[in-house]
Amino acid sequence: MSTIVNEAGIALMAILLVATLPIVTLASLVRLLHSILSNPGDRGGAIAQEVKILVRRTFTAVAVVVALGCVWGYWKDAQRRADCEPDARDSEHSPDGSYLARYCYFRNTIVLRLYDKEGKRLLAERTYRDTSGLPVSLYWKEHALMYAEEQELGGISLPPTFLDRATAQLP
Repeated sequence: MSTIVNEAGIALMAILLVATLPIVTLASLVRLLHSILSNPGDRGGAIAQEVKILVRRTFTAVAVVVALGCVWGYWKDAQRRADCEPDARDSEHSPDGSYLARYCYFRNTIVLRLYDKEGKRLLAERTYRDTSGLPVSLYWKEHALMYAEEQELGGISLPPTFLDRATAQLP
């Protein structure tokens, strides 16, 4: 998987948004004309009602397209995480030996997984982009596992939070 696929997903989301909004606007204008022509005495009320409907439909269309974009991104990341084969992983134990971190490289994307000390139970997982081209550097602190994510440090708290443990079980 490459950044081209992710950029294509973002472009597809923008195209859907640009194509959907004129359709919603046109449908609302047709409905407005129908309301005005069928009840010519109450134009102000018809216009106010149709504007409310237009705003509601626009927000709904934007929300649906953004949700589809988020689902696309999650699906592509899930595919990338599934491609992380055991022989393609690097691993590193915590200094006290209570955790095991494994990570895979996919060009500029890194999948980082935190396991228990035996490496059998997945506790937390991160998929992040790093275009620096440098190898993964993990920094084990007393209550956190830190990793370089572009110019900043990302982290997983130790022990992992309930949310980390729950999301690690998702595909």
